[in-house]
Amino acid sequence: MKIKACGVAAATALFCLTLGGGADAGGKEDALRATRGAQLRPLPARLGLQLARHGESPPPVSASATMMVLLHGICGEPSNSCAVFAPLTSGSLVCARADLECPAGGAMWSGGRGALERIERAMENAEGDGAGPRMLIGFSQGAYVALRAAKASPQRFVSLLLIGAFVAPTRAELETAGVVRLGLAAGDHDAAAATMRETAKTLQAAGYAATFTSLGRVGHSYVGDDPQKLARAVRWTRDGTLEGS
Repeated sequence: MKIKACGVAAATALFCLTLGGGADAGGKEDALRATRGAQLRPLPARLGLQLARHGESPPPVSASATMMVLLHGICGEPSNSCAVFAPLTSGSLVCARADLECPAGGAMWSGGRGALERIERAMENAEGDGAGPRMLIGFSQGAYVALRAAKASPQRFVSLLLIGAFVAPTRAELETAGVVRLGLAAGDHDAAAATMRETAKTLQAAGYAATFTSLGRVGHSYVGDDPQKLARAVRWTRDGTLEGS
């Protein structure tokens, strides 16, 4: 899939128009295979999904466990991306559903206050949302919203993983938001890859904990050519390590 355009529509609506579908639609079979031993429990009011294993309640969030909050791409459904990320966490995973309906199905993020309130409501309705650290993950349009959500709620999220988006936050912006690590990732054929690489280099030169992870020979997707590449990006963003689990 190739990116056609990414940017801001009108005053608030973020958009990322694409050709040929997206990872939220095209990676469904791989995503479903990834959820062996896991179920995705619907949150009320179509707020999204939460990971539960073997039909049990979602694991509680302790003082040390990290809750992962995932924002899907434009006109996607959280079920597809949530399934891919499910094996990558041993704690709680909340996959919020965007606040605007797409005409052909799925949902998109408005980019306004409604989007931020939607994320908060999804976390509030998730079981086990305790005092533990939170990691926010956004793909494509969801990445722009994730960055805005972190800035709007300082100290709410300890780390960010942004995938496939033209983002260039500064060290000052991230530190003001209370974000201690920024993970960036994209496929080699994603139009945003060069920008994300440069952002990581700029932040590293400024002494900030940031890294870019290539998802391999893929385009605009969170599904890499090797599952370990996404796992590595998640692991580093969560706890700052590149190896081990």
